[in-house]
Amino acid sequence: GGPPVEVGVTMYVLSISSLSEVKM
Repeated sequence: GGPPVEVGVTMYVLSISSLSEVKM
């Protein structure tokens, strides 16, 4: 598999996107 850093960044971006949608 690839570096676990990519997975962490992806999850981080997704969480930020979901939080932004909830606030909007």
